[in-house]
Amino acid sequence: MSNMSDEELQLLGQYLCSGQHEALNDSGIEDFICATDDSEYSLTVQGVVAAAFIALIFAAVVGNVCVMWIIYSHKVMHHGFNYFLFNMALADLLIAVLNVGSSWTFNLYYDWWYGNFCTVNQFFGVAPTCVSVLSMMALSWDRCQAVVNPLRKRPLSARRTAITITIIWLLSALFALPQALFASVVRIPFYIISTGTLKMRRVCSTNYPEWFKLRGEEAGSLYEHSLFVVLYAVPLCLLSFTFARIALAFRRSDNTVATQNSKRGDQIKAKSKAVKMLALMVAIFMICWAPYHFYHTFMPLVSGEIKAIFYSIYVGIYWLAMSSCAYNPIIYCYANARFRIGFRYAFRWLPFIDFKSEEYELSQLFPDRLRSVAFSKMDRSRSSKHSNGMLPEMNKRKRSRLCMRLLNGGGTTTYTGLSKDDEDKLSPPDIVRCLLREREDAEEEEDDSPLEERHRKEHSRLLNEYNR
Repeated sequence: MSNMSDEELQLLGQYLCSGQHEALNDSGIEDFICATDDSEYSLTVQGVVAAAFIALIFAAVVGNVCVMWIIYSHKVMHHGFNYFLFNMALADLLIAVLNVGSSWTFNLYYDWWYGNFCTVNQFFGVAPTCVSVLSMMALSWDRCQAVVNPLRKRPLSARRTAITITIIWLLSALFALPQALFASVVRIPFYIISTGTLKMRRVCSTNYPEWFKLRGEEAGSLYEHSLFVVLYAVPLCLLSFTFARIALAFRRSDNTVATQNSKRGDQIKAKSKAVKMLALMVAIFMICWAPYHFYHTFMPLVSGEIKAIFYSIYVGIYWLAMSSCAYNPIIYCYANARFRIGFRYAFRWLPFIDFKSEEYELSQLFPDRLRSVAFSKMDRSRSSKHSNGMLPEMNKRKRSRLCMRLLNGGGTTTYTGLSKDDEDKLSPPDIVRCLLREREDAEEEEDDSPLEERHRKEHSRLLNEYNR
C-alpha cells in the first residue's frame, strides 16, 4: 500500500471497513486498522497520563542517579552486593530515559514522532529489563548460598562480580538484538468508520522477515512468548525456590540462635535484613510486570469487547510495568542506613530535611574518618576524664551489646553538646561515647601492660568490632 495515494487509501478504507470484516481478513492486508470512532483520549486523560509519565521518568532518573553516586563515591560501598545494585540502577536509568521517554507518547497517541530512534527504543525496551532480572537472580542465589551454606560460600570478589555483570549484559544484549535488527518505522492507514476519515499513523514496530519463522509460526508471536518465559516465568520460579530455601534456613537458625553467642545472632540479623530488602525488590518487580506480560502473551487469544477493553487500559498497564524502575531507590533508602544517609545529604537543600554536612562527614559512609575522630576524642578524654568525671557507669555486658548495635549501624548521628573551640563544636556522637566506655574497660583490665601495647591492642580490637 506504500504506492497508493491518499484518495485510493480512502476508498480502500471505505470498502474494507464497511462492516464486511471478512473482506479485511481475506484481503491479506494486515497493516490496515479499522476503528469505530476516533480513539484519541480526552484532554483530561491526556494531561493525567502525561503528568504520570513525566513524574515517573523524573523519579527514576533522580533516584537511580543518587544510588549510583552513593555507591561510586563512597569506598565503604565498594563490594559485590552493591555493585549489583549499581548495575540495576544503571539498567533502570537507561530504560527510563531511552525507552519510557519516547514510548509513552506513542502508547497515548498511537503515533511515532522520533524517526530512526525507533531502533534504540526497541533495544532498550528489552535489554535493561533482562539486566535487572538476571541481576536479581544472581543476587538471590548469592544470598541463598550465604544463608544455606555459609561455610562453603565464597564472598563476591570484585573480579567475580565484574565477570558476572559482563556476562549479564552480553546475554541481555543478545536477547534484545532481534528487536534492534528488525525495528523500523512504518506508515499504517487508520480508518475511522464513524467519520469516514483516514489518518496515517507512524508505528515503531519490529517487522520480522518471512524467513525468520519457526515451524510456521510468526516470529513476533514466538518472541513475545519467549520474553514471557525468560523475563517472567523462569525468574519467578527460580526466585521463589531460592527465597523458600532462605526462609527455611532462617526458620532453622531461629531455633538454635538462642543457644549461641550474640555474634552469631548479629550475623543472622544482618543477612536477614539484606534478604528482606532483596525479597521486597523482587516482589515489587514481579507485581509491576505481571499485567504487562500477561497482556502481550494472551491478547492474541481474546477478541471482541474484551480486547477493546484491554486496548483502552494498555497505557495504565504500561505505566505500571515501567514504574518498577523507580521503586528500587525508595527500597534502598528504607532498608539501608548508608543509603538513607546518602539520600538525606543529596536532598539536604529541601526545607523539610534537616541534615548538616558534619553529620554526613561523620556518618557510616566514612568509617575511616569516623574512627579517626573517635580515637582523637578518646585520647582527649583520657587526659581530662579525672577533671570532668567518668562517663555514667553501665554493666559491661550491656555496654558490649550497645556498642555492637551502634557499630553495626543502629546508632544515631545526633550530637549532645557544644564546646569552646571550632574542633569541639560538635561533641562525640553515640558511637564515640560507646568507644570511650569500651576503651576505659580495656584500660582497667590491662593496667599491667605497657602503654603502647595497650593502645595497639585496643586499636586492633576496635577496628575488628567496627568492621564486623
